[in-house]
Amino acid sequence: MAINTTMQKGRKSTQRERLLAGMIAAANREGYAHANVSAVIAEASVSRPTFYDYFTDKDDCFLAALSDVHERLLGEIRERVRQERPEHATQASVRALIGFAGAQPAMARFLTNEPMAGGPTALDARDRGIDAIEQIIEKSHHLLDPASAVPDFSARMLIGGTYRLLASRLRRGEPGLSGLLDDLLGWIDSYERPLCEHRWRTLEPGVPPPLSPFVPETPLRAPAPLRPGRPRISEGEVAENQRLRIMFAAAELAEDKGYNATTIGDITRLAGVDGRAFYSIFLDKQDAFMAVHELGFQRVMDVTAGAFFAGSHMARAKLGGGTSIHPVPRAEPHDRPCRLCRGVRRRPGRCAARRGQPHSVRDAPP
Repeated sequence: MAINTTMQKGRKSTQRERLLAGMIAAANREGYAHANVSAVIAEASVSRPTFYDYFTDKDDCFLAALSDVHERLLGEIRERVRQERPEHATQASVRALIGFAGAQPAMARFLTNEPMAGGPTALDARDRGIDAIEQIIEKSHHLLDPASAVPDFSARMLIGGTYRLLASRLRRGEPGLSGLLDDLLGWIDSYERPLCEHRWRTLEPGVPPPLSPFVPETPLRAPAPLRPGRPRISEGEVAENQRLRIMFAAAELAEDKGYNATTIGDITRLAGVDGRAFYSIFLDKQDAFMAVHELGFQRVMDVTAGAFFAGSHMARAKLGGGTSIHPVPRAEPHDRPCRLCRGVRRRPGRCAARRGQPHSVRDAPP
């Protein structure tokens, strides 16, 4: 019996595209951690065996979807840059990126948000996409003579920053991105100068700034475990001791294993508490990680706000606030894992922690 290979190839292509679209939809709705194979095949309306015909596991599908979105975006950027003069390659790339986000919000939301929670491999894939956009811009700039005016900053920095600006707007479903585009184009134009006068390409790393006097001398640390037996402190103090130990354990595990590989069992073992104590304070793993994020954010805000309001005038206040934040990771090593939590998004209806639980860093013991 003759086999229609063209029809088979078309059907397989369609099934793969449906699976990629299913991954994007599932990840956008529930977040990377909850976009499992079951959720993807339900969105795609295909069977589980069909999924494994194309992908080895969830991560394989996720990376394929990420690559597919990147290729679509790169195609639009190349076309837009080709239509513009070489000195306007930066502006053309930003227009194409914002236009892509407006025309394909689900894809753009997936691209700018979900790799943050997908682990090192997903972040590397995202970074390669940003690098590819930078190369498109640089290739156009190489055609110019030294007197041509183009923006004096890294295109990679611009595209990465634009991803971040788009991520929050797309996650919140904000309508219209024309205002963002106008602001970005105005900012880009303000940095234009002749290529022969560019400075950022020749910059050398400077000496790290000294620790800000507003960084506490004693780093924030987890409290010591409670002694066996009946504690001689109130129930509230016991709960706060356990809460902080759980949060610091979660932070350490985020740095070592990543969010997705960390289990509640890992956290409770490292914190030295049982499961009942964990669930009396946090709803689930995501709830605990959001509390870690909030603790780190409050710590940084304490430092920068103190430095800002100590300034004698606005320029000095801005300088003090900006320079005070850089030494914080060196002085507060436990705040570094909080960066890993930026991709741990709240699911609809979730709160960062139970109501009534204290979250101020000032509640933490020295």
